[in-house]
Amino acid sequence: MEGKSLLALLCFLAIQDAQCENSNRSPKISLFNVVTFPNSNCAGIDGRNGTCYTAEECDNRNGLSNGQCAEGYGVCCVVTLACGGSSAENTTYLELAATTTPPSTNCEYKLCGANANVCRIRFDFEVFIIDAPFVETFGTGPGSQGLRGGAIGDCVSDTFSVAGSQFGSPAICGTNTGQHLYADINADCITPRFLFGGSTNTRQYRIKTTQYVCGDEMGGPIGCLQYFTAVTGTVASFNYPLGTTAIGANPTITHLSDQHYDICFRRASGNCRLCFSPTVENAAGNVPASYGLGLAITATPTFGRTGTDCTSDYLIIPEGVNAAVGNPISTSAQANNNRICGRVFTTAAEAIPRTICTSRIPFSIKFRTDQDEVSKFAAASMIVAKDEVINDAAGVSPGYLGFSLNFLQEAC
Repeated sequence: MEGKSLLALLCFLAIQDAQCENSNRSPKISLFNVVTFPNSNCAGIDGRNGTCYTAEECDNRNGLSNGQCAEGYGVCCVVTLACGGSSAENTTYLELAATTTPPSTNCEYKLCGANANVCRIRFDFEVFIIDAPFVETFGTGPGSQGLRGGAIGDCVSDTFSVAGSQFGSPAICGTNTGQHLYADINADCITPRFLFGGSTNTRQYRIKTTQYVCGDEMGGPIGCLQYFTAVTGTVASFNYPLGTTAIGANPTITHLSDQHYDICFRRASGNCRLCFSPTVENAAGNVPASYGLGLAITATPTFGRTGTDCTSDYLIIPEGVNAAVGNPISTSAQANNNRICGRVFTTAAEAIPRTICTSRIPFSIKFRTDQDEVSKFAAASMIVAKDEVINDAAGVSPGYLGFSLNFLQEAC
């Protein structure tokens, strides 16, 4: 009995001799068992996401241990980049603490695919506050707004964009907390870039980036700058203050110039229609709603317009139709329209906001703006062949407000 115990002990210690080979204990047991685990996504203790690595691997990646994973064998490694940093991790954060003295040089990052199969990178703006675009100055007249309103909506100080993406990205600025965008990897890496002006306004951002391999449904279709995966939610133009519940009589909310991008929606099984309506509806006293894109040249310039009346700033809602009042599943006899513009969200020449639906699959809309916005209080004599010109009274949405729309998928 003692001999067998000793023999088992010698085998456990991996002493390879003839006695071990002839032992009735067939499996060989190593004293130094290696524990392995997948480098999967994990949630850190402070709410940030990371990748599960050993503590040594995390250190080698200049990451920060943010809690445990893999049943305590690994750490949730969060990689955060400062200006000029680079990363090839599945999840990486770009961060700038609140400051009134941002970097005076270009603040660029380099993000590379974690492997050759990565096609898309999502940027979630958990915090995004940089200088706002040029906005209307009420009470000073149109002369202070720049030639033909050319400055309104322009990012004249700070910008953010992503270079190296296959389809590119527009330059954005202002407050975009809660927004997101995707970038397609055209080569091995892409370059997110901030440019800061000389103002002393506070800047701050925390952007989570997540990589998706080609064909991953959550990565969205190639070419879509934004991609929404829920059946209901809110979609808004950049620099629109998300969460706003009311809009004042003279709003200074301003969409950005030169926005040309596609917005896509994942269609849930059994749903055949996607509908939109303003997040903030018109209230008593003709308070503006959360929609205002350009102005058609017409005898009723504050109405909603469609089609060829929309020449510069507009949404494209493929085959969009007005939903019947009180029954969004039914449609009116209104002909299909693609371009939607004007001061009221509707596909008819009217001042009544509607719900607009599309059955075109796959679900997507497009946003287009030019770089010539005109003062809300331009003189009536300035009404020429330009879509935003009108001497608006208080309580009318300016044509440069942009949009914030609730969306809802409806069953077949």
